[in-house]
Amino acid sequence: MAAKTCHLKSRAFSESLICFLSKISDRGVASLNRHLFLTIIADVISSSDSPIVAHHGCRCFHNVCALDPESVSSSQAEVAAVDGITNIISLMEAFKEHQSVQSEACLALVALCAKSSTNKAIVLEEGGIEGIFSAYLSFGSSKAYEGVGLMTKVRACSALISLALDPACKIEMKSSGIIEKFNSILQEDEKIPHELRSLIERLLILTSDEEGDDWLLEFKDVASEDETVVCILAHLRMITNKDDDHHVDTSSLMQNSLRAIRKFSSSGAVQESACKVLACLYSSSQRQTGAEQSYIDVLEAVEVSLREHQNCHTVVAAASSVISNMCTTCMTPADEEPSQILSDTFYTIILEVVNAMELCIDDITAAEQTSGALWALCNAKPSLVVSLGTINPGKSNTINVLIDAMKKFPSSIELHRNAIGVMHSFFIQSENIIKDERSIACVVNVSSVLSKFMKESEGEVATIGTALKILNILADERGYDAKIALSENDEIIAAIVSCMFSYPDSLVIQGTACDIIRTLAVNNLKRSQICHQGGTTRIIDSLKRMKKDSYFVYKGFMALENLVSGADVDILTANDTPKVVLNAIEACFEEVNVQIHGAEAILHLSSRHDSFKEALVRLGAARLISEAMTRFLFSWEMQQKGCIAIWSISTPKALRSEVGHYAITPIIDGVSAHCSPDDLPSSSHGDKQKFCEDALGAVKCLSTTTANKRLLEESGAIDLICSIIWLHGENADLCKAALSALSNICADRDTNQILRISADVLDALVQTMRTHQNKKEVQSLAIVLLRNLTFSPTNCLILQQNKYVSTLVHNAMVNFNTSFEGRAEDVLRVMPSLNQ
Repeated sequence: MAAKTCHLKSRAFSESLICFLSKISDRGVASLNRHLFLTIIADVISSSDSPIVAHHGCRCFHNVCALDPESVSSSQAEVAAVDGITNIISLMEAFKEHQSVQSEACLALVALCAKSSTNKAIVLEEGGIEGIFSAYLSFGSSKAYEGVGLMTKVRACSALISLALDPACKIEMKSSGIIEKFNSILQEDEKIPHELRSLIERLLILTSDEEGDDWLLEFKDVASEDETVVCILAHLRMITNKDDDHHVDTSSLMQNSLRAIRKFSSSGAVQESACKVLACLYSSSQRQTGAEQSYIDVLEAVEVSLREHQNCHTVVAAASSVISNMCTTCMTPADEEPSQILSDTFYTIILEVVNAMELCIDDITAAEQTSGALWALCNAKPSLVVSLGTINPGKSNTINVLIDAMKKFPSSIELHRNAIGVMHSFFIQSENIIKDERSIACVVNVSSVLSKFMKESEGEVATIGTALKILNILADERGYDAKIALSENDEIIAAIVSCMFSYPDSLVIQGTACDIIRTLAVNNLKRSQICHQGGTTRIIDSLKRMKKDSYFVYKGFMALENLVSGADVDILTANDTPKVVLNAIEACFEEVNVQIHGAEAILHLSSRHDSFKEALVRLGAARLISEAMTRFLFSWEMQQKGCIAIWSISTPKALRSEVGHYAITPIIDGVSAHCSPDDLPSSSHGDKQKFCEDALGAVKCLSTTTANKRLLEESGAIDLICSIIWLHGENADLCKAALSALSNICADRDTNQILRISADVLDALVQTMRTHQNKKEVQSLAIVLLRNLTFSPTNCLILQQNKYVSTLVHNAMVNFNTSFEGRAEDVLRVMPSLNQ
């Protein structure tokens, strides 16, 4: 504002400033201080004699009112408050020789006067009606109906039509002779283009006092095709330009339009215009409700238009817009199931829409409207989407037609929204596994266009989320071949990571992207590519920001599990991955799935590098896992994942005491709750014996420190191990794990002490040796344990009282021709001789 004041008389500055403001207004001014913006425009216009300033000033006033439909009334009032209307009319007088100024001024007045009786009164008071008519008459040369000349006349007529709805303005037009002159123009000039002629006829209708002139608003039975087109256009103008106080009989308009479609089925002009009227009647601002039969009547009429004119782009676009608007405003999936007659009508018309879309695929408007009609039909009756796979015999399915359209018009956001919506419904409803070459090629094409759209579009959060859902379905639910086809597209990973970066706060995008990454990362090459392109960093960053959202954390952990093995250790360290993972686990402590996959993430992270083990333990991983195992004691999968994670982080001996302090009791409780072979696991993928084996591995690892041995003894670990031997004694691997754990617990090398056992423990040991007499490793571990026990006099007495020990040890020596490094002989030395 200060700069403008200093250079008020600088023409160059004024022109530059107004051009800049015009560019801003092209994108809307909802986020600006509108009053200040309009004040600056008015000041610049009033202080300049430049036609450029006049042209762009009018454009600014138009944009302020036209580009923000939610605040039209307030915008119109604010423009009037800064004398905007007065300025526009003055500019029309000052620049009569500049047709572009006249054109922009008329357009601005159309926007300012729509549904505003106050602004119409200002135009009338300032002599604007005469100025508008003068703009229409300007440049009456041979090029009057070309380019800017025609545009000016069209805009002038539109402005007069808007004003004619006001009684005072209507009187002024008639008393000044403007209406009479338009009558003469219409009769004398045969070169008037069709669109302009229709506008003039509409103006004459609105300003006529004779009842006989109202014939255009009702069809005559004997009306010609041209008369019918004029009538339909009058209907269309009436709907689009009506004020709040101007009543329109929509029922009559609909019936007239349907009658015209049926009567002139071969007339493209009638079909196009009538469908436009129906589309307006079913738009969100004119929503029509009625009985199901009325929907059927309209759809059947539109079907005629599509079938008879499927090669005409304009008719196809108009007819498709009727279907789209009707389904969107009058029918939703939540409505009750349509009758069989309406369902049959839906199916018939979707055939016509698809055929027309393929024939008119080179026209962007037709492609947008037909895809919109398909999307609306599939929303109204989701089961229709299954038919899209068999509609076109010449193609593998309609999806390929949509893909072709998306490739032809990559910048059409509306087309991509519609097509992606249809694809999503299609792949959700059709559960077929992708196997044959044609369907695999379809997957490749779908992934290509979706990847391109996701990388190049901006701000389309919902549509990008839907596109990702499609890729997730193809990656995870349509078979191995579909997954391979998807993996071979090198653009997918870049597009997914780019979306995660561009829309960090979108839960749908972040979560779905994690699902796809989790699936693709099973492939080593793809895992490396995802990590190289920043996928790991993006997931960690999202886990950091969305740590309280259990839905995302669950998906993020599953993706991270598959990525960690291929991620660079330096990147994982730089992103503080252990802390991020543990913070997310702690934030969602009540969600069992988060805890399960959190333990899995800890396992993979600790397995990646030993430095992460120390970091995880230092940050409280053992405590968090132990708390989750206690909290979800009856979740078999939580116990399984928790035990393996504890085992992994406790492999460094220096960490075992701290880990054991938290984990020993939860491990013992968890195994106790789920070791019985009679209890079915809570997970369909479970293996009870493998779980017990892993748990015993964790116990063995933890039992190497004196403090942990004491905790294990106090928590009943020895009795539990014996129970496992009795329950699963036939499993040699499990018995080896049990004997190893028992050996570690019973012998403390740091204090040179041996735990005193009971006869029950020895019975379990003997049972193992008897069951697996042909398993050398089982026998070896058992003899190691027996030999350790002999260092306790009390244990020796218990051994000597058991009649099987000597025989079993001796048999093992004979069977495997070894003394087991002298241990077997040491055991026999304290036992009674076999003869005794």
